[in-house]
Amino acid sequence: MLRDDANKLNGLSPSFGLQASIIKPLYTFGKIENYYTAARYKHAVEESKIKLARGETWLTVQRAWYGYLTARDTRALLDDIKKRLEGAQGYTEEGVDEGRLRLADQFALETAIALVNRFIAQAEGVERIAMDGLKTIIGLPLSQPLELAERHIQPVAHIEHDLDTLLTMALEGRPEMQMAEHGKIAMRAYVEARQAESRPDIYAGVVAMGQYTPGRDRINNPYLFDPLNYAAVTPVLGMRWQFQSGVNRARVGQAEAELQGVIAKAQQAQIGIPFQVAEAYHHANSLKMQVKELREGADAARRWMVSSFLDYEAGIIDASSLADALRTYATTRAEYLSTIFDYNMQIAMLKHAIGDYP
Repeated sequence: MLRDDANKLNGLSPSFGLQASIIKPLYTFGKIENYYTAARYKHAVEESKIKLARGETWLTVQRAWYGYLTARDTRALLDDIKKRLEGAQGYTEEGVDEGRLRLADQFALETAIALVNRFIAQAEGVERIAMDGLKTIIGLPLSQPLELAERHIQPVAHIEHDLDTLLTMALEGRPEMQMAEHGKIAMRAYVEARQAESRPDIYAGVVAMGQYTPGRDRINNPYLFDPLNYAAVTPVLGMRWQFQSGVNRARVGQAEAELQGVIAKAQQAQIGIPFQVAEAYHHANSLKMQVKELREGADAARRWMVSSFLDYEAGIIDASSLADALRTYATTRAEYLSTIFDYNMQIAMLKHAIGDYP
């Protein structure tokens, strides 16, 4: 006799289910390998970008560092000239009172002192700006004092390598070149992975599933299946194939276009980097000679200034001639300091151009 309670409800009961699978791809026609290669070299590209940013920061610190030293040495130069002018002014006032010197000499010195005071104020402003900029770059509060290890700006050592060696170093060590090379490898792998998307994936694994309902009798009959109370484990061997021919062609085309863009950037870098290195190299050589000549000129101008003070006190020359000697010394010395700054920065830019920085 058949049972008549099959579809009758007698209260509510919870039911718990579990389904788990362990799948291992056996063959994917290169999808996994190429996606892994693309990701690995994409990571290398990002590391090169970080190195590029670090190089720009290093160059900015160099500019602020040498800018501060140049401004400080320029201010010290002007302070020295001011003291000499004030000494000559006292001597001139006594000479005017005694009738030995002209009143025009006194006015000429007063004018020169006023101009020097103006340039001192300008140099002090540049000095403070450079110091605040340096603190900002390295992350120090503006109120915190910062003392530099170097007291004066000096020409840095010149790079000893010839131009051909520097060009080789740049093409091998520049982050842009590494980015281009790694980018090409990553994009080629990405294109191959996209092309493999049109092919199937063959896999094997184990699938486990079960359902448990408290209070429900378990049916121990292989011909009957209770979906609310069972357990099963089975190995599987299968193939997954996604038919998206139009989508896959579009994805492959996009990847190939991106690859062409990366190759174009690499070719552009190979053309532009040698010129950048050569330009910095020739500028550095030119500035090295300018520093040498200006150092000799500043020494000669200083001797001219000292002898002019002696001649002025001896009554051989007037205040205008003394002011000319002071002006020439100040201009030559300031130009010498400025050229040292330009030379040091050009060496830094040359190192940056070949990728030689921390």
